Amino acid sequence: GSTVEVVAAQTKAIAEKVKDWTNIVLAYEPVWAIGTGKVASPAQAQE
Repeated sequence: GSTVEVVAAQTKAIAEKVKDWTNIVLAYEPVWAIGTGKVASPAQAQE
């Protein structure tokens, strides 16, 4: 999958703007987890 690449690109967009990461928490929610009706394969869920 391309999960890691997509998340890396999205976080890169904010990385240089954040000066102190001490209190930063990033949460990732896959598209299949947000009520789209899509279901993850076992491999996607494991990733």
